[in-house]
Amino acid sequence: PSVQILGTTDAMQVEIALENLGFTVKQVTQSLPLRDPQINQVLSIEPAPGTALLLGSEVILVVGIGDPDAPSPTTSIQQGFVTVEPNN
Repeated sequence: PSVQILGTTDAMQVEIALENLGFTVKQVTQSLPLRDPQINQVLSIEPAPGTALLLGSEVILVVGIGDPDAPSPTTSIQQGFVTVEPNN
C-alpha cells in the first residue's frame, strides 16, 4: 500500500484505510518540533510502497509527533559545523 494511493498522509485516516484493506497496522513515532506541519502525518511506511503483501500482514507507519525537545531546523543548522578559512 502507498500513502499516495490512500489519498492522505493523515495518520489516523491512513491507519483506518489500511485496516479496512485487511492489514495490521503498527505506529512508530518520530519526534518533530512543535510547529512542524508534519505532526500527526505519516512520514514513511514500511514495507516500502509497491511491496506485495498478504492480507493480515503488518504495515508500520512512522508518524510525526510534536516534541518540545526536538531541535527546530534553525537549531540544527546552528549546531552544524563552521568552516574557518585562513586570511591571506
